[in-house]
Amino acid sequence: MRYAAGIARAEVPARSGLVGNPSDAFGGAIVGIAIDELSATVMAEPSLSVQLEADGETLEFENFGQLADLADHRRTGPLALMWAAAKRYVAERTAHADTNVRLKLESSTIPPGVGLAGSSAIVIATLRALGELFGDEIGDRDLPSIALAAEREELGITAGLGDRVVQVYGGLVYLDLAREGGPRVEPLDATRLPDVFVAWRPDAATGSGDVHREMRERFKAGDEEVVSAMREIAGLARAALKPLLTGDTGGLGILMERNLELRRSLYDLDERHTEMADAAHELGAAVNYTGSGGAIVGLLRDDEQLGKLREALGALGCELVVRRSS
Repeated sequence: MRYAAGIARAEVPARSGLVGNPSDAFGGAIVGIAIDELSATVMAEPSLSVQLEADGETLEFENFGQLADLADHRRTGPLALMWAAAKRYVAERTAHADTNVRLKLESSTIPPGVGLAGSSAIVIATLRALGELFGDEIGDRDLPSIALAAEREELGITAGLGDRVVQVYGGLVYLDLAREGGPRVEPLDATRLPDVFVAWRPDAATGSGDVHREMRERFKAGDEEVVSAMREIAGLARAALKPLLTGDTGGLGILMERNLELRRSLYDLDERHTEMADAAHELGAAVNYTGSGGAIVGLLRDDEQLGKLREALGALGCELVVRRSS
């Protein structure tokens, strides 16, 4: 057994879509931002067997071959995510198939099921921790697609590439999946953004796979309403490049609001989610959904507005974090 490190840790942030979501799940485009204030950390270390630990639960296998043969692979939760990531890592890096490891989810402050990419954070952190432990890391160019395959193909989770691209590259990122020659990934200057806030209701989590399953079926069937809306949403992300490059907060806010309007026209949205967006909008904040679980992201004007947002959203049972631009 060979290891490059005695112990390895990887921390991966939450992410929020700003404009374009959920078109990345339909071959479109998205602008997203890493929310470093929330993150998941996975530890990897040498072991005599393959062990996965999370939230007081453990899965243990004699080796990676036994892990890959696990029949009950459609389970959910952190252990399932770590299992899927470990299986994918060894499939990509077969030289380490005979080397055992202990993986542990040390912490996650990302609220589950609210659209802040907590699941993909655990998957990417697991892949990165394994890469560091073995001295055989998966490069940033390939890591998002491998992380996505772990969730889609191993766990049957409906998801898009955007979350993983933002979490791998960090900061503010533009992704366009409709470009000839493959996806275009462009890191942007996050300091041109104003401060942003993210708010969510812990009691109103919604699985993103459930949210998108019907839309994917309609999209594949050529439903013109869905196809047209996703095309326009993707166009909003492309249009957002100009206000992001020029620091035009008002222009960016208009695109975010239109994105939310189009989502409302397509999806049967949870009233607990929409009332968060409406409450923030009434206080003058341009908002959009962070993803598909019901959290919202908004552009923050100043601390006075923040105080009002904390009060109004807190009354709805929301928690809130702020991502400062500098």
